[in-house]
Amino acid sequence: MPHAMNRRAFLSARHSDQPLLAAYGQLVATELALKDHHHSAGWPKGHDVPGLLGDLGDPGLTALGVQLREELSAIPCTDISGNTATVRPNKYPELRYTQHENDHTGGTTDANLLNLVKVVEDIIVQLRAKGVAI
Repeated sequence: MPHAMNRRAFLSARHSDQPLLAAYGQLVATELALKDHHHSAGWPKGHDVPGLLGDLGDPGLTALGVQLREELSAIPCTDISGNTATVRPNKYPELRYTQHENDHTGGTTDANLLNLVKVVEDIIVQLRAKGVAI
């Protein structure tokens, strides 16, 4: 059950001049690729991209998953109750509610988001080298 068109669509966000959009789109494409890759074992639930990376058993991807967890958990967001929290790495869609410094005191910066983009791009390169379609 490939989602090739969906992956292409979300990967196109990497060309955005908005790092939040670039990071989010690439994370969605990465999640889809990992779920498609794991599909024979059943469609994984949730949005735990670092966990899916660890399931591949590749030390390099596991290390990148740790970096991804660190980058995501450093980004402040608005939680379901309207309070300030941080993005939970196993629920990266919370990035949609990122608190950016332009809107919130103590919010994240474009530089922080660009660090996240870089980690996700490194993950995509490694997944492709491992033969995961993305």
